[in-house]
Amino acid sequence: MQPMKKALAFALALFMALSIGIFPVSAAESTPTQLLADQTFGAELLNSLGLFKGTDQGYELERVPNRTEASVMLVRLLGKEAEALAGTTKHPFVDVPHWADRYIAYMYDKGLTKGVSATTFDANASCTAQMFVTFVLRSLGFSDTKGDFKYSDSISFARLEDVITSDYMTYLQKATFTRGDMALIAAEALFANLKDQEQYMIEKLMAEGAVPSDKAMGYLDSVDAIFMLNYADYLRNNHDFINEELISTFSLGEAGYQPRTLKTNAQIKADYGDTDYRMALVYTYTYPDGSRDSYERYYSEGYIYEKSTDGTKGKYRAEDYDDGSTDPDSDEWADGYFSFVSQIGAYAKVDIQELPDKTVITRTLSDQYAKDTAYYYLDQYYADMEGVDYVLNVKSAVFTYTLNADGAYLSDDTYLEYDYMDLENGIKLTIKVSENYKYLQTAPTITFPSFSDYQLVKN
Repeated sequence: MQPMKKALAFALALFMALSIGIFPVSAAESTPTQLLADQTFGAELLNSLGLFKGTDQGYELERVPNRTEASVMLVRLLGKEAEALAGTTKHPFVDVPHWADRYIAYMYDKGLTKGVSATTFDANASCTAQMFVTFVLRSLGFSDTKGDFKYSDSISFARLEDVITSDYMTYLQKATFTRGDMALIAAEALFANLKDQEQYMIEKLMAEGAVPSDKAMGYLDSVDAIFMLNYADYLRNNHDFINEELISTFSLGEAGYQPRTLKTNAQIKADYGDTDYRMALVYTYTYPDGSRDSYERYYSEGYIYEKSTDGTKGKYRAEDYDDGSTDPDSDEWADGYFSFVSQIGAYAKVDIQELPDKTVITRTLSDQYAKDTAYYYLDQYYADMEGVDYVLNVKSAVFTYTLNADGAYLSDDTYLEYDYMDLENGIKLTIKVSENYKYLQTAPTITFPSFSDYQLVKN
């Protein structure tokens, strides 16, 4: 793609977002609540693999971990827990708790720790991010004693090796290190490559029988799906044109009443010409009573033209945007998130069918993410929910993506179904959402209306 095309590529995303009211949340906007959710999933992922077991108080994700806890995690990440527990070697430290004795003895025997003195391990001293990241890098095969990295630069080196994202690196360099961070970093490391190998740590642990293979394969399928879809996004954003159709239906059914259905049809077209950049987006809404509205947005020669549903026409001066598009193999590929595993956590199940001429990826949302998605649709289409105490039950939340042999999108289908109970008013609703995107493989024909009566609106 030529530089001008790349510079304008983000304009389409903005262009569409302005039309349908959707903006992605960047890592810079992530809240402590979201980070805790990511850490919780990291802990649950590790727990499902037998690598993180918590305490009698639960996971205690907001507590600062100690050196002993970090050391035990290292042994587990090395896949050596069974060997450590069956071992008979000893260590000289007098301050190690009985439950961790075998782990520290294994580390001492293998030269992984020397303690802080001849007889003291400093077992209850706080573990820092720098210290734990160093442990993780060692478990991946890197050595700070052989010159792979310096202890003082362990966090930034972990970023270079794609163990953590840039946003999380910045966070770790400033924040108090917690057990939640320990769990999230360890979970991230499972999907990082071992030193000088094209093998994830989780694959090594699976091959050694240190983690259950069925669980590990499920997570690896999720990773494959993420990268396939990221690559499809990359192709879409770096193509010479976009030619897409959207058909969506939102149905709200109440007991004893005819379901209310809102249908949306959209045409999304963009042509990244050598001398001009043209886009057209036209939405048509069909309401439950059969009435219709349309919404139009166009981009040409540095301006966005908008025709709203009431017929108002506006002309806006478009800014120059840069989407920061990168090659899919770039080190920046995973940025924009506090964590990579949070993307895995969004889905309870992933199925990938690789056929001769296409690949079909089916992803079932996890219950929490399905509810978060439902809140968006309810907020968009059912204003009566505001301030109401209600219960939401997820019945179905499935996304199906079809890619061609080159990895580009052919279609994207969404089906969501929920039972909604308004506890305040005793109203029971069934909510169904169906969306289908078709990605046409032919360049679009874009026909503009006359813009002579569009009035300039100052931003």
